[in-house]
Amino acid sequence: MLNLKKLMSSFVKNSFYIFFNRKLIKIKISGKSMHPNFLEGETYILRKTKSINLFERFEPIILFCNIHKKLHLKRLLAFSTEKLELRNGKIYINNIYINSHKLGTLSYDISIPENCFFTFSDNISTIGNNCDSFIVGPIDNEQIIGKIFN
Repeated sequence: MLNLKKLMSSFVKNSFYIFFNRKLIKIKISGKSMHPNFLEGETYILRKTKSINLFERFEPIILFCNIHKKLHLKRLLAFSTEKLELRNGKIYINNIYINSHKLGTLSYDISIPENCFFTFSDNISTIGNNCDSFIVGPIDNEQIIGKIFN
């Protein structure tokens, strides 16, 4: 009986480990593009998901950068088929003013293609110097890795 109990305990632990490893991964922040909300050297648990439907506007997401071939943390700004306008830093989505964030004094106008999304960095001073959508354009949904686990 003891062997069966030990075997079951081992099975449960290994099953949990496999589930945990497939759904959650640990990431470490490098760089200053998400400063001051995410600091270089901080560690977070990422919940892996490919479904854009599980994300909310302004939520931090993890995506795979095709330029650097590594993961980047960015903030989700606009979804597929939305029209994004920045007027002196003020955000308009489909001509509706969103007053929860301001992006410096930027002006920008883009329609997000189908199956894509638009990201930005929290550190406004680095916009234009990192791999957010202001530089690389709309991001394909396939590049989504997940979001910070909370």
